[in-house]
Amino acid sequence: MPEAVKQHIEALKRQGAHIMYGIDAAEMQRAARPESLKTQLGMKAIRRSNANGYHYFMANLTPNDVDAMIPLAVDFKDAYWFNPLNGSISPAAIDGNSVRLKLRSGESAILQTFNTALPSRPFMPLVTTCLHQAAPVAAKDIVLDGPWTLSFTDEAPAVDKTYQLKSLQTWETLDEQTRVTMGTGVYTTKFKMSKKDNPAGPWQIDLGDVRESARVYLNGQFIGCAWSVPFVLDTKGALREGENEVRIEVTNLPANRISELDRQGVKWRKMEEINVVDINYKKTLYDEWQPMPSGLNSQVKLVLNNQ
Repeated sequence: MPEAVKQHIEALKRQGAHIMYGIDAAEMQRAARPESLKTQLGMKAIRRSNANGYHYFMANLTPNDVDAMIPLAVDFKDAYWFNPLNGSISPAAIDGNSVRLKLRSGESAILQTFNTALPSRPFMPLVTTCLHQAAPVAAKDIVLDGPWTLSFTDEAPAVDKTYQLKSLQTWETLDEQTRVTMGTGVYTTKFKMSKKDNPAGPWQIDLGDVRESARVYLNGQFIGCAWSVPFVLDTKGALREGENEVRIEVTNLPANRISELDRQGVKWRKMEEINVVDINYKKTLYDEWQPMPSGLNSQVKLVLNNQ
């Protein structure tokens, strides 16, 4: 330790500062309140203070969905959630110094706490859940098991056929045409909902594993673009009793197209500068790349949005 640092530490001690040596957890907890969402749930978070309270950016990078009442390390009187994907703002369910934290695996959100209670706060029912408890399962998931039709648009090279799929699969596995194409694959299927299914309910569509982004239409109505995990969108009242149609336009990465161009010796690099390089900033080819998954890679289902 540099001498100047030692002298600074001694000066702090003389002023009454409590100096901790090592990483003794008990001693650290006496000096500062730990964030339970990190220590007990294993989540990631950044906390910043502001004039009215605090902002938290929370990300659930664990493999588990989380739905729990979790104490925060800061005092607060009110709290609101901000969804950075759709811009929605909703009051948080709070109980004392705890807030209901409900994030699916891979999901992130912003929580803002306030030092004073906000007026006209809507009623939010509290829940009693335990740490690490998975999010409640919907009363009845509806799996859209097909059959599915897959066609292509804005693709290169062109794919001159339409595919009938018994179940969902990524398109690089179908044939030589689809193995090397980049563009948008359009998956469509029809399904029925009865009055008992309550089509007007708070349904969401869970696209599962998407490679890499998807635009979704229900009965011709655009309901949103899913470009990050967990690839879930609100159905926005587009479901109806009887027959429904879903159209999912999935756009892949250009990796398969690039590797095929390099195998063919095509001079596709037209940039003036050396801006397509490897990790060592050297010119390289990608002809040995294996095909990357493209399209829908798991089940698609409707789930009830349990608040």
